[in-house]
Amino acid sequence: MNRVINTINSALGAKQACTNCGRCKAACPAGIDIPAIIGTYGRHEKKETLRELAGPEDCIECGACTACCPERIAVKDLMREFAMRQCQHRSHLAYVSALR
Repeated sequence: MNRVINTINSALGAKQACTNCGRCKAACPAGIDIPAIIGTYGRHEKKETLRELAGPEDCIECGACTACCPERIAVKDLMREFAMRQCQHRSHLAYVSALR
């Protein structure tokens, strides 16, 4: 996952990795704890560890997070990538369950 984050950030001009400043979290109208989400996916944890929080699938793609990021991280694009991965993971789990 770190490779995915680094690739997206490099392609979109990020200066460095997330410094956990919290500006994106404060700007998010959907109430997503973006630094926690980035940290969780960066550590390869499962979404269930953040069950009580809004997740990347709740992102409304307004771009406020990306606009306020001092590191120029494409946060909106990361949330989209994480949401797609979460959807793929759920689909895979449903498929495996159906086989049983």
